[in-house]
Amino acid sequence: MLFNWIRANFKLLRYPQDIIGKKDEASLGKAAALLLTSTIISGILTHLIEMITVSVIPVSAKLSNLVFSISGFAITMGITFAILLLFVLSSITIFAIAKLMHGKGTFTQQFYLTTLPFSILLVLQTLTLVVPIVGGFLSLLLSFYFLHVLATAIGDLHKLSMRHSYATVFAGGIIGAMVWLFLFVTALQAYLPFLVA
Repeated sequence: MLFNWIRANFKLLRYPQDIIGKKDEASLGKAAALLLTSTIISGILTHLIEMITVSVIPVSAKLSNLVFSISGFAITMGITFAILLLFVLSSITIFAIAKLMHGKGTFTQQFYLTTLPFSILLVLQTLTLVVPIVGGFLSLLLSFYFLHVLATAIGDLHKLSMRHSYATVFAGGIIGAMVWLFLFVTALQAYLPFLVA
């Protein structure tokens, strides 16, 4: 079942023009289930990769204990969910900008159509962690390619030119990242006294 999901969504990464065909299936429930599933899979894979890495590469006992603890797993899942929050915030801002450009699609359609390739991208980027040295570069390439896939889906759904859809994706992504950073810094300031105590 997992491999069928990976294969189907990987096909959408390879052929982003096919994403628009999924428009009629769109629902926020399906999108949320996809995001939750891929986030959990990514978090578990990341933690397993960390455990294997710490077992093979000599590190301090303190780091090794953290990775193998419940706290280490919670930190890994927290980071993964932070990436998910960034995606949601960017989706909202991309939708708002697309509507300012007289976009035709609904938020539900956009969120679902962009969740399809994002869910597989999250898992693929996690798997690049296995590749030493080159893994980070592969992950970066996947991110840039995702921007193209996202722009194609946004352009097709909202009936925008490619130039306008790229501008929408970049502006929405930057604004979403700024909002996410503001929330992160605010939360960090609120919880920092508890973390250092």
